[in-house]
Amino acid sequence: MHAVEMITELEDPRLIPFRNMKAQDDDAGHEIFIAEDPKVVRRFLASPHEVTAIVVSPRWRPEFEALIASRTSPLTLLVVDQRILEMITGYKMYQGVMALGRIPPSISEAELLNPPNRPDRGQHRLLLVADGLTNAENVGTLIRNAIALGVDTFVSGENSAHPYLRRSVRASMGNIFRLPYFRSTNLLDTILQLQANGIPCLAAVPRPSAPTLWETSFVRDVAVVIGAEGPGLRPEVIAACAASVSIPMQSGVDSLNVGSAAAVLLAESVRQRWLATAPH
Repeated sequence: MHAVEMITELEDPRLIPFRNMKAQDDDAGHEIFIAEDPKVVRRFLASPHEVTAIVVSPRWRPEFEALIASRTSPLTLLVVDQRILEMITGYKMYQGVMALGRIPPSISEAELLNPPNRPDRGQHRLLLVADGLTNAENVGTLIRNAIALGVDTFVSGENSAHPYLRRSVRASMGNIFRLPYFRSTNLLDTILQLQANGIPCLAAVPRPSAPTLWETSFVRDVAVVIGAEGPGLRPEVIAACAASVSIPMQSGVDSLNVGSAAAVLLAESVRQRWLATAPH
């Protein structure tokens, strides 16, 4: 049975995980995460992932009490005064909805190379690989773009922010709940494994000498590897990839932010694949 409980004090022990919500790395280390924003929490509740507790201000109680009714596993809806929520977050929080959940495990290497839920064996795979993305919001933006533009798996390098950090979940608008992720312990080895299994990796680089995105074929199994703003991909990662790909720049601009660059590259993949299947 689900429980609905009222909270009137900031020191209430039931709020401890939410009072510590800014300690993102600690949360990931303890295999829990916090989702915030009504839309994100709705998507969380619609997913198969484990939800432990929901925190709402009184105005959201009717909607979320109805939403949790469809969940089979018991959870607690904590109704908290708006003033207390603002003290927890440190800013005036008009939305007033948060959730605590358990981070779903990374898919295995076997599942990365051969997804069990692949809908069509004839459908080309598209993976997005992150190298050195330490900014959680950038990771979340990549995931949001990935879902919108046909990526089937997100690969997070050992030097990148975890995709289930609070800011990443929020920036993804909850789309991380729909995207399988692989948490690599050695990205160079993962890239070599992908390529040994017929998935060439394309290193996204801001180099005029590199082939452009429209000179590159995306109508095949392929993984797009993208690095952090500023340093970009590590040289050894570029060397490990099968090829490089670039976005031509105009007027002296040498690069785009990581979210925009990924969106441009993935959109070209969508365009090429649509043209390859469209009736002539």
